[in-house]
Amino acid sequence: AIQYCTDSCIVASQEIAKSTGLLNSQLFLIKNLLALREQLSLFDVDFGSDETELDFSHMRDHMRRILRGESSLFALGSSNAVFQLLGNARPRINKMRLDSKKELEKRLKTCCESYIMGVTKLSVDPMLSFITKVTATRVASSRKALKDHAFATPSKLTEIVKTVNEALEGTLPEAITKMRRYLDNPNTHSVLMKPIKSNIAEAHGQIAHLLESEYDAETIEMVPLMEPAKL
Repeated sequence: AIQYCTDSCIVASQEIAKSTGLLNSQLFLIKNLLALREQLSLFDVDFGSDETELDFSHMRDHMRRILRGESSLFALGSSNAVFQLLGNARPRINKMRLDSKKELEKRLKTCCESYIMGVTKLSVDPMLSFITKVTATRVASSRKALKDHAFATPSKLTEIVKTVNEALEGTLPEAITKMRRYLDNPNTHSVLMKPIKSNIAEAHGQIAHLLESEYDAETIEMVPLMEPAKL
């Protein structure tokens, strides 16, 4: 029953994603999985169950050998491909222990991580892309100064930082407002927002370091990078 409820929430969130966007679907799923977890906490019982699964994967290996010509359909005796396939046609029986509560926790953790990364990208994606390009340039051992690359000119970097500032003043507050509409527990807000703020601060820190090490004082003055205290 727990697994069914979890799966139903996931299916519903996928439909929401199609109509109103990914963040809405993630918040919907987080809200409902938290509610389900809260209900389960009222019962001191074992939510584990034993399940049996039929495994046919070994038959795929036989089919691959036949398709690659490693096993002949026309051989006589026990080396014949069809004979070997039929001989191994019985599925293997795998028994496993499924803990519905642990699966719920795993789904909740994955959804929270996806939401955190989604809001982070909404806020500072241009910075993250810039840092990725810088890393690729350094891996390539380019001798050209960073500011001389087309993607990293002072004007380009200024544009990137301005775009991020607009997101931090507009898109991020909207995302926070939406989160509070879905989730009414301040502790949940804190759990989600703490890593988001950390990611945003980390991105700004890396840009600040690049400015100090790769650009001149005039560029540092020109780029409107937010102070850490304002993040």
